[in-house]
Amino acid sequence: MNRRKSIENSKKNLSRIFVLPMVGINYKQLPSNFINSYILNDYKCALVFNKLEDYDEIYYHFMRRIMDTNTNFLEYMDLEDETVFILTIQNKYKADFDLFVKGAYSEFSEPYKKVISGFFGKQSIPKGHLVTEYNVIYPEDFKRKQIAEHLSYKNSKVDENLIKEVLDKPDLTNELFIHIDVLVIQNLTLDNLDTNPINNI
Repeated sequence: MNRRKSIENSKKNLSRIFVLPMVGINYKQLPSNFINSYILNDYKCALVFNKLEDYDEIYYHFMRRIMDTNTNFLEYMDLEDETVFILTIQNKYKADFDLFVKGAYSEFSEPYKKVISGFFGKQSIPKGHLVTEYNVIYPEDFKRKQIAEHLSYKNSKVDENLIKEVLDKPDLTNELFIHIDVLVIQNLTLDNLDTNPINNI
């Protein structure tokens, strides 16, 4: 099993939905060996793929397309059990990138909202607290109300007027790219820590 997958499990990051379109990539069209996407502090993003032992035509064509024709492509890392593509965010999307980090999805620029809805459509989920990409960038009152009702308890009612965004902020501890070697060392360190804090001094 891929080391990164075994450490992080299989939860996909929000950057795959709200950052990859900034570099012209729709995560729904990625090859099946795609592991996750990440952001870097200097307006870059990373796509990580499980390294394939056997030739895969779909992945090969994706690799060539990214490296040869995507003007955002910066770097390719061929590591032990994964491959990583680093791409840069265009200047016109840097403000949207900053908004993503804050979780202010509804404040994305209109041109970028058009890119997202062009990739993922304009569907909405009419009932319940679940949301589509479109609900996130264009949150409506009915969706805020549904989420407030979902979060409310018998004695604790959530005010829908206090809900600005209908999706949580991205968890930057998971969204930030960490080289696999560093991630493995961090994981080994955490695994070896004694649960008694006195023993760790």
